[in-house]
Amino acid sequence: ARILECAGALLQRPPDELEMRRGAIADRGGETTGLSLAEIARAVSPGGQLHAGAAALEAEFVLDSRGTLTFALSVHAARIAVDLQTGCFRIVDYYVLHDSGRMLNRMIVEGQIVGGAVEGMGCAALSEILYDANGQLLTGTLADYLVMTAVEAPRIRLDHMHSVPTTNPLGVRGVGEGGVMPVPPAVVNALSRIVGPGAGLESLYSLPLRPEAVLEAAISRSGASAGRPETAG
Repeated sequence: ARILECAGALLQRPPDELEMRRGAIADRGGETTGLSLAEIARAVSPGGQLHAGAAALEAEFVLDSRGTLTFALSVHAARIAVDLQTGCFRIVDYYVLHDSGRMLNRMIVEGQIVGGAVEGMGCAALSEILYDANGQLLTGTLADYLVMTAVEAPRIRLDHMHSVPTTNPLGVRGVGEGGVMPVPPAVVNALSRIVGPGAGLESLYSLPLRPEAVLEAAISRSGASAGRPETAG
């Protein structure tokens, strides 16, 4: 709106008759006016005929975010393979259905979701901060603080929904690290299905999920069949 306002002043035409098209100003009928965005920027800069004190072509907009629905939504599902004799497990398949509203850059959105999901898997299975009795950090390097890498990460299948919120001007939702939080519950739920219903699942409620914790839950379940690998989602 600010650019078209300046263009209207330079062309002596109402701004609502103009539009931006490929770095230039055209009229609503599609005819070019010969006025470029660079020329408008120079006109509002110091020394330009439209200079009014601002150092550049700029505009400000304040959004009151109270009650604004901008958080993303997602559903996660994990397929887990477990060796019930050792408690060792791996995530063999992972699916995310995500809704971030209008995606301004699909590549960035998908990178945030996949990267967040991998980070969440590391939280569920590997990463742990440990201190000794004197408060000395024991996991201060990546030799001790384990993280999920591309080698350990499973295939992540990703799909999008597009329910556009009407409470913000762009119709977008936040997406930064949007895939982290649901991952540990999805992994724990899949492991719980393998172990089976009933008591004895308390060992699965602390992260990361060490093999001995999974083994403890498997042994304590009623009628457990030790030694047989199983999978569940």
